This record gives sequence, structure tokens and C-alpha cells, in this order.
Amino acid sequence: MILIGLDYLQSVKKRNDDLNKSINQLECSEILMFIYDRFLFFRKYKTQHRQWDITGNKLFELSIKFHDNPERFLCSIMSTLV
Repeated sequence: MILIGLDYLQSVKKRNDDLNKSINQLECSEILMFIYDRFLFFRKYKTQHRQWDITGNKLFELSIKFHDNPERFLCSIMSTLV
């Protein structure tokens, strides 16, 4: 089971340690930074992305725009989620 959220759910950890062991928790910021790193590392391969949906294209566009500032990339996306 995977739990994705804006931050880690401490209440899950407190309520049931056994359940917590079977749940992989990921923060949105971790996923976005993984995407950011992949887009920059494989930039020359990712330039042909017209077939992607609007979300993929926007993520790629922002990763290029903020190629030298991962925090701004992250903030620009996270601000739209909350």
C-alpha cells in the first residue's frame, strides 16, 4: 500500500505500528523532486514530449524554467495543491 500526501501522516504511525510497516508514505514534494531530477538529467531525451498530457507538459516546462532553482520549481507546483 502506498500513501501519498502533502506531508507524512504522523497519526498513522501513532495509531498502528504494524499497519505503518506495510504502508509506504511518500510526500508530494519527494515525487516532484524525483520528476524534476529526471527531467533535468534526461533533458535531451525528454524534449520530444508533445504526446504527454497537459500535466506532464507543464511539469517539464517548469523544470526547464527553474532548472537552476529546484525550490522554486517545487513551490510553484505546491502552491497550486493547497
